[in-house]
Amino acid sequence: MKKCECIKRKDGYKVKELGTPYNILREKLFEITEKFGQKVKGFGDMSVKEIRKNYGLNSKEATLAKKREYDEPFYFVTSPDEDTLKRIQEKFYKIGLNMVKGGRLFHLTGGNDKGKATKILKKMYEKEWETKIKSIGLGDSLNDLPMLSEVDFPVLVKLHNGRYEEKIIKKLNPFLAKGIGAKGWNEAIIKILERIDEDEK
Repeated sequence: MKKCECIKRKDGYKVKELGTPYNILREKLFEITEKFGQKVKGFGDMSVKEIRKNYGLNSKEATLAKKREYDEPFYFVTSPDEDTLKRIQEKFYKIGLNMVKGGRLFHLTGGNDKGKATKILKKMYEKEWETKIKSIGLGDSLNDLPMLSEVDFPVLVKLHNGRYEEKIIKKLNPFLAKGIGAKGWNEAIIKILERIDEDEK
């Protein structure tokens, strides 16, 4: 499956597309999982009320969460074992798609990931400002690993169960934020800025 890496205009902005269109992701999601006898439910199958209730979002946030373009969050209604999950993941990979596990949901995307987008964004800023930049990335799950691998200061916040994603800690040496979500991000930013300030003195 060929991914699109083109520039288009949308709402007055130039958009560089890296992903597979949403309608194709939805089509392949059901096509592949059904072959393995599995049933899934994605954001495209949920109402705003359902998303708000299940994932702790307010009405505005839940409405925006349903507006997908290159990613479909979903969960298995059935309970596939690890071997079946691996085989499903490999099947997606063969057709150019990625199935990754987030904090509470799986995500199906095209051949893109947060790391590729981060790399492109860094190059754009450095070209615009004609200088090297210091980059900071925040994540809590394995789908954040590609992004955290591309930044100068990777920050790992706790999952909803209060634990850190051990697989990320093993691969990187991230700053471990004590708080969850925005609180953890705020703490990390302050400490990283203090560290940069000390290094520059």
